[in-house]
Amino acid sequence: MERAFRAVPNGTIRLTAVTVAGAAGYAVGSSWMVPGTGDMWRCRSAAVGAARWVKIDVADHPGYNVGRFFTPFGQGAPVAGITQLVGTMYLSYGVIKERITVSQLQARVTTLSAGGNIQLAIYNSDPSTRRVSTLVAKTGNLSTTATGAVAGAFTGGDVTLEPGGYWFACMVDNAVCVLLGNGTTSFNHLSFYGSTNGLGASQAAQPAGVLISGQTFGTWPDDVTALNHSEATSRVSAMAFLVASVP
Repeated sequence: MERAFRAVPNGTIRLTAVTVAGAAGYAVGSSWMVPGTGDMWRCRSAAVGAARWVKIDVADHPGYNVGRFFTPFGQGAPVAGITQLVGTMYLSYGVIKERITVSQLQARVTTLSAGGNIQLAIYNSDPSTRRVSTLVAKTGNLSTTATGAVAGAFTGGDVTLEPGGYWFACMVDNAVCVLLGNGTTSFNHLSFYGSTNGLGASQAAQPAGVLISGQTFGTWPDDVTALNHSEATSRVSAMAFLVASVP
């Protein structure tokens, strides 16, 4: 079963190579988890030689390709450049739809700052509060000396992300550089993690629902659960991750 699922490309409905689905005890409505990926499937037909399985929870996402940069699911299209305050951590929420291994994070500099740097990171989302919790991975310095895309590998090597919500973070060491912003005029993050005051939901243009907190540039705490994160309608840098392998 596992080999058959892995052999087909990503999609919502898969025709498997299994010819004995019915004989193996699978019936319409049966569930199957692929041990190597954690993917969940639902049997729609157990007909011998023509079994049909639907991958659960990817109807709105086609899957990931190795060697390509993807933005976190649920984040809006990039918008005009934004500036961030020095000494401040900006975090935006996004969803990973299936198990993947990622190797880099990327942002885009639209106005340079000679000698300046930014750093990017990924944090887990606390399952009980939906707020930011523990550090997953971080980059080193990414130079803002020139405009264009800047990407960097994680300081601790590639990381595997399980399906679910994550917080994508950015810090800058100067107030001159301008980064391509993460826009949410077509999507409101608060539908995922909620608001304590309705700040983002009450904005006519739905600016990016982000969390911000004071933090020294280059210092990424292992656990930021206890930090005082404020809800903000300011923009945050648009970020993308490089898929190293699936899973």
